[in-house]
Amino acid sequence: MKTVIITLSLALLILIPVGVMGQNDSPVTTISQGMAAVGYQNILVYSSGNLVYRCVAKSIQDTSTLPTVSAATLANPVVFTSTAHGFDYQSGATTTPTVFISGGTGNWTAVNGMWIATPTSANAFSIPVDSSGFTAFGAQALTVTTRAPLITASVWAIQKFVYDATPNMIWSGWAVNSTGTTSSQLRGGGPDLRYACASRANYAFE
Repeated sequence: MKTVIITLSLALLILIPVGVMGQNDSPVTTISQGMAAVGYQNILVYSSGNLVYRCVAKSIQDTSTLPTVSAATLANPVVFTSTAHGFDYQSGATTTPTVFISGGTGNWTAVNGMWIATPTSANAFSIPVDSSGFTAFGAQALTVTTRAPLITASVWAIQKFVYDATPNMIWSGWAVNSTGTTSSQLRGGGPDLRYACASRANYAFE
């Protein structure tokens, strides 16, 4: 009887580590099917109903300062003019990047702080502040910063799609820098996060 008991115990001891190893392997599958470790923003550009460009960038970038705010409306909400601000603006699309504003004085101190911005054109954006009772914007010197990816910044991977007359999608390729001066600088296209989405039409695609 003693011999039988010892043999069973050894069998159990051998089986237990195998079970633990199996459990350690299982989270790998779960993680691989989950969310990506980094969030990405996608800009999809269409022409005649066909997807022509896809720009992809990390949703969180280093802090950028927007171009000078040259004007602001006395309205609810207030709309700031910042020419070529760099936020994505397309007809029918509503993006909501966060901005931090500083430098407001007088009535305009109310705009200082963190806000959800809404681009209203390629050169303007609004924040949820009622400025209808403020004094004229005048010589306010606002500084607006963001960590959202700007289309003018070289932080995007750009993919281009080509169609036949049907139209069926027949080709796609990635942006490549075509400004080299020697053959050694030739390189194929790839999903490198170093192109400006606003300049997508100027790149080669391979």
